[in-house]
Amino acid sequence: PPYWATTRLHLAKAAQQLAPGSDAYLNEALEHCTDLLRRLSPYSADWWDVVATIAELWNLDGRYSDNLRVIRRRAASEPSLGGPDIRRRLTSVVQEIYNRSEPGEHQDRARALLVRIRAADARDEIENHNYASALTAIERAHELDPNLAGGQETFLRFINSVIEQTDEEQVRDRARELKDKLQ
Repeated sequence: PPYWATTRLHLAKAAQQLAPGSDAYLNEALEHCTDLLRRLSPYSADWWDVVATIAELWNLDGRYSDNLRVIRRRAASEPSLGGPDIRRRLTSVVQEIYNRSEPGEHQDRARALLVRIRAADARDEIENHNYASALTAIERAHELDPNLAGGQETFLRFINSVIEQTDEEQVRDRARELKDKLQ
């Protein structure tokens, strides 16, 4: 039955919370989530919830390379990453990898992925007419990587959209300042 998937997801999350650091519970939670992922309709809200849970569990298990690879692929096929709530969870996973990694491959890959996720944040905020929030997402991406992982043109397009669409002079001024910074 449909409710079984949700029940198993909650069991997996409970197992994770009951004994953090326990390989037995971690493996059990991963087993439940992997089983759920196969049973759920791809790209459904529940499916994305399970994807985020697996990513969180993989971080607990130190599987940073796997996480970065899978999240990068998911972001390439579905830039919204399941919507703002799931994207926020996946951003936390990637941010944790970035923060815990030594300078080098993991940190570089995590930084590039965070910039890509911030681009999705900015795009969504512009679509929802939240122009100040869009600029904040762009600023966060720029703080992580002044070159914006090679995506400067995308971010400049977003900034130009804000300048053209906003009615707030303060937001327009902030967008112009950010545009000058990126050029």
